[in-house]
Amino acid sequence: MNILTTRQKKIFSLIVHEHIASADPVGSNNLVQKYNMDLSSATVRNEMAALTDAGFLRQPHTSAGRIPTEEGYRYFVRQLMNETSLPPAIRATINHQFSQMSNFPADWRLPTDQAPDL
Repeated sequence: MNILTTRQKKIFSLIVHEHIASADPVGSNNLVQKYNMDLSSATVRNEMAALTDAGFLRQPHTSAGRIPTEEGYRYFVRQLMNETSLPPAIRATINHQFSQMSNFPADWRLPTDQAPDL
């Protein structure tokens, strides 16, 4: 298993989250601007190249950003997902919502008059 530096883990985690949210390749400039990273785009690109060489990312075409590979997703789930946490306020909201739910999944369905038209 490849060992990633702390910076590579951070960049890789951001790429996974961004790609999941947008389904688009993630570029270095986008990461630097969106997350106010204290790194240059060139530094992020160099780390992305290292992650690509390690098999965690791939570049769909020459001028595109990067997307996670299957191996990258597996690494993220096994190694990094536990390091990614929700802010306490969001976690409390989710816990509160679930605590108000019935223990029976059949009760989770919307009444027929409120069900969305599909």
